[in-house]
Amino acid sequence: MKWWGMICVMLCCAGTGILAAGKLRRDVQALEALCAWMTAASAMMRYECPDCREWLLRMGDEPQFAGFTFAGETARMLSPLCPPSECWACAVSADAAIPDAARESLLHLGASLGSTDLEGQLAALSLCRERLETALVQARENARVRGKLYRALGLLTGAMAGVMIL
Repeated sequence: MKWWGMICVMLCCAGTGILAAGKLRRDVQALEALCAWMTAASAMMRYECPDCREWLLRMGDEPQFAGFTFAGETARMLSPLCPPSECWACAVSADAAIPDAARESLLHLGASLGSTDLEGQLAALSLCRERLETALVQARENARVRGKLYRALGLLTGAMAGVMIL
């Protein structure tokens, strides 16, 4: 029975390290998807030029960005009583799929949403994409370095706990 307890403790510690490393990888994937979202939003806005609500709805319905709900939620909240920047801020704050590294950049983008002309909004999207790409480079480095660290610490903690149980 003691062996089973030791194995369970070791697996829990190792699993914790693996889960922490997995979160770092998910953040990288989310940042990559947000960079692609910015590129797609710019193209849609530039060439199809629908109004703010329409392109937000269309971006929210894109299957490749299904993990993010902020675009569709912003479009649904838009009304004459609620300015687009406030709707955007509420939707971005509520979307759990957005990594913390990207949230601030997206909130800055929302300030120009619907309040500037087409060129101003395209410039804001481009600036946001650049910020997200910078965050993506940092997230990749964190995932590479800290991911190894978290997995190693989890395994070593599990081994140490197993030895202590013996």
